[in-house]
Amino acid sequence: MASMLAVAASATLDEVLPFPLQTRAVAQAPAEPAPEPAPEMSPAPAEPPPVEVPPAPVPLPPAGSASTTPPTLPFVVPPTEFVAPEQGEFGPVLKVVPAHRLAMMEAGRLLPETDPLVARSAVVLYQMTGKYLEDAPRIVELTIKTCAAIRLANGVASPLELLDGALKSKRPAKGDGTRPREFEKFATGYRQARLEGRKDHAGAIAEIQGTPGSPPPPR
Repeated sequence: MASMLAVAASATLDEVLPFPLQTRAVAQAPAEPAPEPAPEMSPAPAEPPPVEVPPAPVPLPPAGSASTTPPTLPFVVPPTEFVAPEQGEFGPVLKVVPAHRLAMMEAGRLLPETDPLVARSAVVLYQMTGKYLEDAPRIVELTIKTCAAIRLANGVASPLELLDGALKSKRPAKGDGTRPREFEKFATGYRQARLEGRKDHAGAIAEIQGTPGSPPPPR
């Protein structure tokens, strides 16, 4: 019995107990590594300054070729059409009666409907519709186009003067004397005489009538 106690005394608790007294240490999870610092953003490279290109030198004219005459100014064509004086900036375009259109082209500026030139134009158009086949709007349209073409060629053209010449124009000997004439034919012949024949108003009327007129102006 004493020997068994001595063996038991000399044995350790781990050898006597059916389970170990000391437990193994639980393995700890490795610590997460510290995040690496974000790299510093380098500043964007500065754009190079724009390169100034010097203007190309203007070639000088050769010696002795300098002209003392001033340059020719462009010919300013007066407007051929005017809107109604009461026309606003916005909204529909107001209709202008034929006599009013004719009067404003004759004057070269805006005119009220009560202007005496409008009444004079209305009388002329009334006489034209009794002598020619076209109505008043068509006569005014042909007159404006004819005068505008002459003015564009640096000529002087008066709408009322053109219509006055048409009223005084005699009927040709050939043809039906009872049928109204066509103003479009008269306007075409007048325009050709002014532009191609380089005649003034009187010369153009004389050419249409078949009578000798004034010679064309020198170039």
